[in-house]
Amino acid sequence: MAEPENHHRINPFRSPSKPNPQQRLSSSVFNDLSNSLKTPIHTTNHHNHINSTRYFTASKQTPLSSSNSRSRVVVAARKLREFEIEQSKSARKELVKKERELRGLGKSITAWLNFLFENPRLCGCTLLGEFDDDGEKGENWMRNGKRGRRGGGVWRVPKKRKEEGGTMEGGDRALEGLRDSLRDVCSFEDLRERMRGFLSLDCCKEVFGVMSRVVKNVDEGRLIMKPHCPISADVGMKQKAIKVLLCYNPIWLQIGLYIILGGESLLPNEDSSSEQDIAFLRMVLEKQVFSHCDLAKAHAYNKLVAGLYRPGYYESLGNVILKKFLLLVLILDKAKSNSALPIKYGIDGIDGGSPPLFTLQSKIKSSQQMLTDFLSSDVMHGEGNLITHLTLLGYKVNYQQIPLIEYDFLVTDLFQDMQDGVCLSRAIQLLQNNPSILG
Repeated sequence: MAEPENHHRINPFRSPSKPNPQQRLSSSVFNDLSNSLKTPIHTTNHHNHINSTRYFTASKQTPLSSSNSRSRVVVAARKLREFEIEQSKSARKELVKKERELRGLGKSITAWLNFLFENPRLCGCTLLGEFDDDGEKGENWMRNGKRGRRGGGVWRVPKKRKEEGGTMEGGDRALEGLRDSLRDVCSFEDLRERMRGFLSLDCCKEVFGVMSRVVKNVDEGRLIMKPHCPISADVGMKQKAIKVLLCYNPIWLQIGLYIILGGESLLPNEDSSSEQDIAFLRMVLEKQVFSHCDLAKAHAYNKLVAGLYRPGYYESLGNVILKKFLLLVLILDKAKSNSALPIKYGIDGIDGGSPPLFTLQSKIKSSQQMLTDFLSSDVMHGEGNLITHLTLLGYKVNYQQIPLIEYDFLVTDLFQDMQDGVCLSRAIQLLQNNPSILG
């Protein structure tokens, strides 16, 4: 085999031979010339490139003037907020101070007004209700009566009783018939004597004249209750009737029962409380007004057996109850009307006169309403309009309790109690001694 071609083999472990310098120079010149002919070479200024980069690139740092102005705005806003807070605190302190002063002034005025309303004479106010038309002090017609906390007026005797004289003779036929008709109700002589302690002579004569006609109609059957007397036989109706009678002021109810039934223990006294009075009056009404021991004995089948009565007992008991009730309402209406203080002299029960006839809590405020509520259609027999029937007989009751008598002048909240103007008018009335302000 021939070996002339071995010098063309490349040995991988042999280092490449270094080029000839003359050959390297000539090749580089040609390379540069070819490159220059193919691709133009751009020459740029490095300094201009840096300046253009700075000009077109956004700066990440805020300018110094803008930062200072923003910080000044923030500080000013903070100071303004602090100033507003200090202002609000100062205004709140001033408001609290004014409210405290106003409350103190209100308490002082409230105490002064209550003292004026309860003790007007100690404040130098002259109460016209304490004097009669002749300028003299009124006489206390009820020795043990109390005004309570609402005032210090005097309960006067009716003027007619002090001016009139003479006696009330009972020899005429009308009074004789009344005496006989009231035999089962009360003693006529004792009734007349007790009435003179609370009513004038003319008023007593008027009461006896009216009751003479009324009891005549009752005895003749023209004004009667139902035959079975439900107001006494029915427990529910009896309790309802007692509740109606307890709408009277306990003081007045005790006086009325004392005039009809007698008994000094019925008169009001200073030691008895309201709860004790009501409990006592309830028992008296149930035992003495809605029942009659003598009638029960006279109509009893057997005295040993209670509740069994002969015919006619409930009719007779109904007539007795009706006479007692009509006499009680008429006496109380006349006694209150004669002892009441006219509105031109002041407020009745506060500036003088007598206590209210009805309680403040009751719904009944007039004598006519008392008649219609007690003698309803469930009780009376054949009655359409009871008031009209009684008016035809001369039985007229006109007293009506006005709301001003029941007004409580005790001031608890000055700014609330003065809104309706009643307390303010009352204060002006007392300070100016002018009763016509509330009249």
